[in-house]
Amino acid sequence: MGNTPSTPFASQAMSGIQAITGDIEGARKTQETFLYNNTYPVLSQIVSAGHAIAGDLTSAGNLRKKFAEDMQNVVDSIPIAGHVAGGIYYALGDKERGDETMKASTRSSAAILGGVAGFLGAGPVGGALGALSAGSATDLIFSGMVN
Repeated sequence: MGNTPSTPFASQAMSGIQAITGDIEGARKTQETFLYNNTYPVLSQIVSAGHAIAGDLTSAGNLRKKFAEDMQNVVDSIPIAGHVAGGIYYALGDKERGDETMKASTRSSAAILGGVAGFLGAGPVGGALGALSAGSATDLIFSGMVN
């Protein structure tokens, strides 16, 4: 999930602007990316089923696998759920994935707490700044730039 060519509505706007400005090939590629490379729930499953119906089981399987990986990354970054998942990765001997998951879920936790604290202290702007600051501080700590 994520970039503009694979995001519903944004990709159609992007493609429309490309077509209006004469970049027909770019507009076509944007639509192909949207249709065949995104992993948004429901849409990606419909596209995967279309591949399977057309007999392209490799593409169908690849898209389902990418969707599952993206969804696992989402779960891994959720506070508490990600921490539990990280513990499971450690228990299974996957230290690298455990570390990544713990960092992602800890960063999310810090951003949420920073956002709440900032909001309580200074309203919506404080909330946004608190979340950004806490998330950035967590990144710096994990990168070793802050001891």
